Amino acid sequence: MRKANSQRISPRMLVIGLALAAFAGVPAGSAAEQAPPLFEAGLAAGVGFLPDYPGSDQNHLRALVLPYLRYRGEIIRSDERGLLRGRLLRRTGIELDLSLSGSFPTRADENDARRGMPDLDWLGEIGPRLQIILARPSARSTIELELPLRAAFSTDFSGVDYRGLVAAPTIAYQAADPGGWPVRTKVGAGPVFATDALMDYFYAVAPRHAIEGRPAYDASAGYLGTLLTASVSHPLTERISLLGVARWAVLTGAANRDSPLFRRDHNVAVGFGVTVSLYRSARRAAAD
Repeated sequence: MRKANSQRISPRMLVIGLALAAFAGVPAGSAAEQAPPLFEAGLAAGVGFLPDYPGSDQNHLRALVLPYLRYRGEIIRSDERGLLRGRLLRRTGIELDLSLSGSFPTRADENDARRGMPDLDWLGEIGPRLQIILARPSARSTIELELPLRAAFSTDFSGVDYRGLVAAPTIAYQAADPGGWPVRTKVGAGPVFATDALMDYFYAVAPRHAIEGRPAYDASAGYLGTLLTASVSHPLTERISLLGVARWAVLTGAANRDSPLFRRDHNVAVGFGVTVSLYRSARRAAAD
């Protein structure tokens, strides 16, 4: 399928790098481990049943295997809590890091609403995130306000298209070993807002793609929906961990609910993964 017009940039490997970096944030290792390795490398594999796009009425099974890297330095860290975290302000309860997100491609001929339209390519998002600790219910749990602002890019691996900006303020609760269970948990909720470019990517219908039941539509910036996410990770061994994720997207009141491509007010996604640590440095990291 021919791709919609957009601003074109290179190189094509950018989104591959974003995807690899995203898996560096998958929790791994023992939740009770007091001194994790300074440097760690391994593999992450995951499978999920995911909606084709926000507001789609079709889900598909997706799977991915990628390498990951972690570094737990005194000031800069790339670990299960975030990519390239700056810890200069950590004593004040404020931390700055990089936020990553993304989605799998969708073939137009596999989605009834988009049949005859351009495919949706791999989508990656990257940008700064400010994290503010609001409360510490216990020694190993926090309630945080996360304020990410990400730039979105899509690719078919022949180049990269800029797809606008995404803001997703989130209130999140994180806990290690809750109730004495050897798990790490995170629950979060918050709205998502996007600019014209990303909304057009998901919901616009060009006149040449308009058919009966799918009129032309010009998408607009604004509220995309609210995400409620829960994740849990459990170490099987020092080197192998399991991860489960569930996400509920509430899209009632979304800015582009009138688009003919918007088919459902709620989306549910579930996923499972495993991380295998292949290399762990002998030198240990300082406490977080």
